[in-house]
Amino acid sequence: MTDTVEYGPDPNEIRKHQKKLLSAREYNLKYRRRDFFKPSAKQRDFANADPRLTEIRLIAASQSGKSSISMAVEAQDATGNYEEWIGPTNRKFLKPPKIHRPHEYMSWIVSTSSQVQKQTMQLNLVGNVDDPNGLGTGFLALDEIVGKPIMQAGRQGVVDNITVRRATGGTGNIGFRTMEQDISAFAGATLDQFRWDEPGPIRTYLECLARLTAVPNSRACVTLTPTEGRDQLYMRYEEPAPLRKTWRMTLFDAEHLTKQQVEEIIARTPEQDRPMRIFGEPAQGSGSVYPYQEQSIIHNVDPAVFESQPWIKVGWGVDITHGGSASAFGAVLAFYDMHSDVLYIVDCIKLKGVNIPTQVQAIRQHPYGDAIVVYPRDSEQPGDAMTGDTLRDQYKRAGLVMASKYVTDDRNKSPGLEDGITHVSTRLATGKLKVAAHCRDWFEEYRSYHRKDRKVVREFCDLMDATRVLVMGIKQLRYIEMRGFASQYRQPQQKRDWDIFTGKPI
Repeated sequence: MTDTVEYGPDPNEIRKHQKKLLSAREYNLKYRRRDFFKPSAKQRDFANADPRLTEIRLIAASQSGKSSISMAVEAQDATGNYEEWIGPTNRKFLKPPKIHRPHEYMSWIVSTSSQVQKQTMQLNLVGNVDDPNGLGTGFLALDEIVGKPIMQAGRQGVVDNITVRRATGGTGNIGFRTMEQDISAFAGATLDQFRWDEPGPIRTYLECLARLTAVPNSRACVTLTPTEGRDQLYMRYEEPAPLRKTWRMTLFDAEHLTKQQVEEIIARTPEQDRPMRIFGEPAQGSGSVYPYQEQSIIHNVDPAVFESQPWIKVGWGVDITHGGSASAFGAVLAFYDMHSDVLYIVDCIKLKGVNIPTQVQAIRQHPYGDAIVVYPRDSEQPGDAMTGDTLRDQYKRAGLVMASKYVTDDRNKSPGLEDGITHVSTRLATGKLKVAAHCRDWFEEYRSYHRKDRKVVREFCDLMDATRVLVMGIKQLRYIEMRGFASQYRQPQQKRDWDIFTGKPI
């Protein structure tokens, strides 16, 4: 027994009927939408991505036109009929790959759900198929569609795949997938491209990437508003890669909206959602761990001020890892003003995928490289199977001045995660914890540090963990001879990246 295939509207019947009813201009306005589409400057820039890139991403505000530009370009890639606003050298899919398969061009559109697919990407690409005359009113012209689209069984008006006529005389096929489908639905195909809309599971994204490996000119295209914050997919694109690139588009870049419309959208957007909805900044999940405005935390105190005060203590808090582990090594340096009980974070170091000696060298090269280092209890667990040395032992042997014991609370016990967060939160709320404005990595983590289902999301939080350790270990900080920190390390962090091989600031 075989499943019955469900088909959508017949483009030939629609064409024949509508050409009798409509004038040529009316027909073109309705069924050749792409001819009349004028992309904004930001949309045009994204559409003209370097064809050598293998992964591209557009982070955009809500209602800024990210789905429209994605589907407008997909229609051109699938058919090979490019508009003048895509430059001749950026027309990536003109020539079919030399592989055997049913169509010259094959792609997927991946949405979060069938309902979202129907209302956004599908509507933009093929039109409203629930309307008897709606097929072909998207960015795919009615005259470019070959045969009836195949529909998803049991889902009213949801397209499974559609075939188009290419400029070469061959055909292209565009399939639709959703992130709610089992991973097995993403197996087997050989694709030129897939377009991924909105945040979703990294495992499914990587499975889609595997579908591109046999096609040398293939590409992944992601468009999203980062509603899930800095999840794994978001962070993949934050890692340096020569053939991966990100574009950003705010609501103010949406040229199809008037100034009044933009103001109305801003007015009805909750204040806590505005960074995400208006500017495309990553959301903070179901609740920020530290819901305090950054301006209330930032300090611009000249380090020379600390170096002239004898009541200042200094030390590092660290979130230490096995060398080369998936998580990063995080360290924060702070001066503690005992008179005012204010802890000033003045520097931070974050390194990923490097061994313990390299991590240690990054601290040792700092003017305060021999300041005391406070650390969490799990650092005293065995870290070397051969010698039985703990992680603390390894860091101490490599050259750090490790505290004699892990940080403890007032009961002399190792504090739990929530205890540490409470102490940090109390200091932030009362102005007793300040962070230097140039600590860019610290503030990036701060913005994304959030809870989901009331639990802290333990991703992208290495400097947050180091800060928590530092606050809980404040009584272990020591007086130390001042080293001229201000003269060497006063420049903004972004201008002095660390060389992961030498540990020295660049």
